[in-house]
Amino acid sequence: VEPSPQIQDFDDLRACSDNPNIAVFDLTQNSNLIISNQENVTLTYHQSLASAENGTNAIAFPVNYNGIDGEFIYIRLEGENACITAFNSAEDNRFQ
Repeated sequence: VEPSPQIQDFDDLRACSDNPNIAVFDLTQNSNLIISNQENVTLTYHQSLASAENGTNAIAFPVNYNGIDGEFIYIRLEGENACITAFNSAEDNRFQ
């Protein structure tokens, strides 16, 4: 049995913006930290835990994401044998 991939610790993403309540983020800047040395995994970012768990509606352009103040982003890390780890960032406050 293939173990589920593990999401490693990563840094918070924070930004200041001239546009009230919206800032542009590069969600991928922590990708190497999240994946660490794990091989054959796919990392996607989602706006809801349900879509992260189901592997649907991944954020299309995580390099240039317009985040809304107080929004949480969910991470899906999928191994080559379809083992997944969905990370609920709302519980851990890693993306704010």
